[in-house]
Amino acid sequence: MQERARRAVAELDRAGGFQRNGSDPVVWWQPALIWSRPAWLNGQRAHDVPPTMRWYPVVTFWQVTCDLAASEAVPEGHGHRYGLMPVEAWSRIVPPDGWTPQDTERLVAYLREQP
Repeated sequence: MQERARRAVAELDRAGGFQRNGSDPVVWWQPALIWSRPAWLNGQRAHDVPPTMRWYPVVTFWQVTCDLAASEAVPEGHGHRYGLMPVEAWSRIVPPDGWTPQDTERLVAYLREQP
């Protein structure tokens, strides 16, 4: 299991998955935003990071800090509301032994029913 997890992380890193985690301020907030342009504003951006967004010393830090308060008040699939995306992604990346697409469908259906 550790080897499978290591391979999954290596593949995400290779594909730039850690550089394009979208509009989630929870994963992007860090004190370095005060004085350093973040890597997630370089190159190809996630679909929900506007091309007009720029880094400004101090300002961007406070913008992302304020976004933290609203990170759950956005539509599913944006901000910190990943919805069921992690279930579907992890079931493809490191499924438990014997896990099938039908298992994923059942889990997704169960989770959709939860409040």
